[in-house]
Amino acid sequence: MLRTLVLVAVTAVPACDVEADPDACDPGMHDLGVQSIDYFFEDFVDSNDYDVAPPQTAVGGLQRFAVGVFDGCGAPQAPSPVTVTDDSPAIATATVESDGTTIDLHALASGMAELHVIAANGLVTEGLLGAEPIDHVKLVARELGEPTAFLRGTQLAAIVLIGSDGQPVIDSGVEIFGDLANDGRWNEIAIGDAPAGDHALAVLAGVSTWPVMLRVVDHIDAVVAQTPTLAVPSYSSGEVCFSATSGGDIVGGAAWLIDYPSTGGLNQGRANCVTVFQGNGVPSTITVTGRAAGFSAVTTVTFTN
Repeated sequence: MLRTLVLVAVTAVPACDVEADPDACDPGMHDLGVQSIDYFFEDFVDSNDYDVAPPQTAVGGLQRFAVGVFDGCGAPQAPSPVTVTDDSPAIATATVESDGTTIDLHALASGMAELHVIAANGLVTEGLLGAEPIDHVKLVARELGEPTAFLRGTQLAAIVLIGSDGQPVIDSGVEIFGDLANDGRWNEIAIGDAPAGDHALAVLAGVSTWPVMLRVVDHIDAVVAQTPTLAVPSYSSGEVCFSATSGGDIVGGAAWLIDYPSTGGLNQGRANCVTVFQGNGVPSTITVTGRAAGFSAVTTVTFTN
């Protein structure tokens, strides 16, 4: 399923001879680039089940896209104001903000909307953007896993809107009702000063209001390995993750320290995880230790031939 603009840029600027050097980029070519400004990779690290493709817009919601001009080597050029037309107004409507280079997409119904973007400098791009209804709303940390509570002092909880296809969707017009508020970005809730206990919130997103309970706890009582033993092929990699708990809750937001061989691991955006591989001098079996608030757990990793 297409989830973002498929760019078909048109320009009359002459190209360089890339046949003589296939690896050469062409600074003489110019294209339009269209990219969502309403999400980052880190917004969706809580699950391994999400598609790589960018998220669709929630039905009833808003997603904003920046339009830029780039040369054939990917370097940004002077911006050019754009106009946009939509061949599927029953699915979504698109308007250009006053800056001339930001497109607001308002999704009205499930489906694919075909957009045509024309820049004042003559460049054109067109493609499809998807809209999907929200199925449910969850609160997560920048960790792998879905917490049922957050550690007191954690600065933010992240909102993830899940569509009817099980994938994240965007509505940057989200509103939050309750004793907590947005933390600047549409999908972040400021919880740094929240006292321990349950906080009943309502998230207005898409076409509905979604009740969510945000629990804050003042301590954790254990750290557990999500996978105590892990077998990884020698020329591949695997992910080692840990969870903090308090009573029956999985707790998000702990300050994590993960010990692993420096040549055999890499943290890639999940605070409670590390990606391991058999780098130079790394033995066939290693231990990875996750630590938080004075508690720890170990995963044993075996690299197999």
